[in-house]
Amino acid sequence: MEYLEVFIDHNMDKLANIFYMELDEERNQIRVVEKHRNGSIGYADLNQAVNEAFLAKEKYPIIEDLNAIDECIAKKISKEKFEKVWEFALKQGKNL
Repeated sequence: MEYLEVFIDHNMDKLANIFYMELDEERNQIRVVEKHRNGSIGYADLNQAVNEAFLAKEKYPIIEDLNAIDECIAKKISKEKFEKVWEFALKQGKNL
């Protein structure tokens, strides 16, 4: 598994701008947390989707390709960090 944090610099309030994700060995998203500029959070996994979050249908690009996009900053994170973000999102989702 690989864990990423991806920041996308845009001015669209309705779209998420920070993504935390868990990828399998083939670079498919298994779980994702989306944070919006207004503070709202969405999440999705293979069984559920909350607050309009969704898993990518295509294999996720490698970090080097993501960082080649001017508006994008991607970095690997630890499984522990991802799990903390995921647990926070699940708790927030109960309040939506």
